[in-house]
Amino acid sequence: MSDFSTQIFLIDSTVNTDQFLKSNNSTIITFDNAIHQLLLQNKIKHEVSDQYVSRSDLDDILRYSMIYARWYLLPEIKEIISFKDINLGELFYIEFQEFLISFLKRFLEIKRISAKFPNSKFLASHFLFPIISSLSANVELVGNAKEQLSIYDKIDVPVKIGRKQLTLTLSTSNVQKIQKILEKLSQGFIKKNQFKPNCNNVLLIDFTTIKYKSLLQSIPNFQLNVIKYDRRTSAVWNVESYLIIKQSHCMLENYSTLNDKSMDLRITQNQDFCNKITDQILIKEQILSSFFSFDNQSFWPAIKTEFVNMCEKRFLDASKEFELAEKLLKKYQFSAVLIWGETGLLEQIMISLAKKFKTPIILLQHGLYSDSPELITKNKFHGVIPKTSDMILVWGPKFKEYLIENGLDKNKIFEIGSTFFDPVFNNMIESAALQDCILLATDPYAFMYPHELTTEFMETYESMIKKVYEIASKQNKRLVIKTHPQKNTNEEEIAKQIDPTIMVIKSGDIRPLIKSSSLVIVTDMSTVILEAQAMKKPVISVFLRDYYGTPEPFKSNFCQRININDLSEWVTNVTNSNDFKNQVILKGTEFVDSYLVNQGTASESLLKFLESINDKARI
Repeated sequence: MSDFSTQIFLIDSTVNTDQFLKSNNSTIITFDNAIHQLLLQNKIKHEVSDQYVSRSDLDDILRYSMIYARWYLLPEIKEIISFKDINLGELFYIEFQEFLISFLKRFLEIKRISAKFPNSKFLASHFLFPIISSLSANVELVGNAKEQLSIYDKIDVPVKIGRKQLTLTLSTSNVQKIQKILEKLSQGFIKKNQFKPNCNNVLLIDFTTIKYKSLLQSIPNFQLNVIKYDRRTSAVWNVESYLIIKQSHCMLENYSTLNDKSMDLRITQNQDFCNKITDQILIKEQILSSFFSFDNQSFWPAIKTEFVNMCEKRFLDASKEFELAEKLLKKYQFSAVLIWGETGLLEQIMISLAKKFKTPIILLQHGLYSDSPELITKNKFHGVIPKTSDMILVWGPKFKEYLIENGLDKNKIFEIGSTFFDPVFNNMIESAALQDCILLATDPYAFMYPHELTTEFMETYESMIKKVYEIASKQNKRLVIKTHPQKNTNEEEIAKQIDPTIMVIKSGDIRPLIKSSSLVIVTDMSTVILEAQAMKKPVISVFLRDYYGTPEPFKSNFCQRININDLSEWVTNVTNSNDFKNQVILKGTEFVDSYLVNQGTASESLLKFLESINDKARI
């Protein structure tokens, strides 16, 4: 296209198409798949922003996003960003990096578009406007701002009406309001348990009540005082969770049990202090402008507003979480603190305080992780390969070997098994209302790579869902799609276009769905592979991404990973040949036995470990 003075629309799905359909002789460039598909349906000529970046560019975006996410390590910044010996910027580095992935892709695309059309007027949607206005003076805002909550500011809440599973998406602020009500109500119903003398006190942080039912119900059989601290969801929210907590004899701690007027005053003082830190960061704006530079262009002007908002929000969160955590650790003399990860805001604060109190931090393995060489950098960045925990409890020998290979002290790693799998091995999982369906489960890494934000990938993803539906229909089976919690993206819209009878479930426990299915399909790598194999279900992985490498289940052929075009043959073989099906299940069982120790007794193994934690700490 020749360069001439014209109007160029830079749009995403936040705009109303009526705003530009009447514009003649204008170039339209779309920045997400939803608006691209809408224009295709309306036969409106347009370009896709993806054409302005290459595969190499996307690789660079991923690499640099991890570098920029550690802005808080800049010497000039590090000295002013400390709060109670905690680096405030580090508390949300994962969230910031995920923001940067999508931002840097748009930034690079718009930078090249503006260079290609230097004499054009740009009309940009709300989320693209800060970028183009930092690169061109001839810019106009179109459309209204649509609030888009990040996965860190919303929670998918499963709601059961009869046997029907629904999902209610709430902002974290609304969840916290509901949580406070539930916490106060539960105090009136649950009798405070007496401390067992001369026993270890252990702290469980955000152990979801129903999900870890087997563990909680086993507590009374051990000489332990277990304190359950819940900040993300309430410990009690329905009859089942109430009965579990009542039977567990554990003590509940939360915002309502810890907060008082003096704490409110300290939180307010902390917030004032944190606001001053934000001001001090902005005094160093020139340093940030130089640091946040990509493709020889500073993008600081384009992210400044979002960056400041994120800092203010997370600094305020930290000021509250610090006071609650400190009071909790002072209230009890803990023998150990159990966490699921090292990278969350609450977990980082708890780790810092526990070190001061000389309380051991125990990290529990949380899933089936990709152990391919291609993902080592990512696993270190995301804390899969931990740095600060005193002990790591793993599911079995394979992940222990992986951690040792990546530099961890073998004396800090203990094979305990997975308490989450105990109900599976003990045949305690009830079937869902659906029967004999085909279950498609999306993987937890979905859309965390810039490569997956392209229209090409989204079309591949949509095509995969359509293909799986066609295969299910040929077998006269209903398709059920279970997205990973907080990681769903347009599956409902895709399903409605294909067939409204396709069920899409965005929250809740996947295990009843697995039990009800005749076979399970996953995309790339997921803990669902192990769950399905443990439940003796045939499971297959559909290959979508080449940058994951080849993790252990695929390398050793414990689970096949195939191209979508080969899926129909595999499903037909599983459905029509018992020998083929049994062979798939047998390979799955082989992997389960090699990966998970203490099958069905992991809860007891963990509690025994905690009973003798003082001996372990001296190793």
